Amino acid sequence: MDIYVMRKTFESHMDRPYVENALSQLNLLEFEKNVADLSECWFGDGVYKAELETTASYIIESGTYGTLSNMVNNKIKSEGKFKYLLQSAFLPYDVMSEAFPSLKKAPFLLPLFWVWRVIIAIIKRPKRVAYRIKAVAKAMFKKIPPKG
Repeated sequence: MDIYVMRKTFESHMDRPYVENALSQLNLLEFEKNVADLSECWFGDGVYKAELETTASYIIESGTYGTLSNMVNNKIKSEGKFKYLLQSAFLPYDVMSEAFPSLKKAPFLLPLFWVWRVIIAIIKRPKRVAYRIKAVAKAMFKKIPPKG
């Protein structure tokens, strides 16, 4: 709905060649076209085409904030499986020190806090941890084409 309202309100003021060039550089031009066409079908007078089905399903299944599964798939697609796993397991110092302020006094304990973070997550949020492990495992064994 946001895309529909934005296009109806600002389309005449937009520099479309500039926008399309920027979207093309990000490999999002086709996605933007599909979302715009879909928004016209849902909220305007657009004609629904079969090639919009994938985009429609993605939007409907993602809900308001997206799904963990889509987030994992998108991260793996852009970063690769190995890098995604490393970045998920070993958060950088600045992120960890915000979550665990005592780490600021003893930064050399970062490896222990990585382990502690996992233990706390398992104790406090076991369902979330299980859901995330399932989403990551599913994505790991699914063939995801690299971005670009």
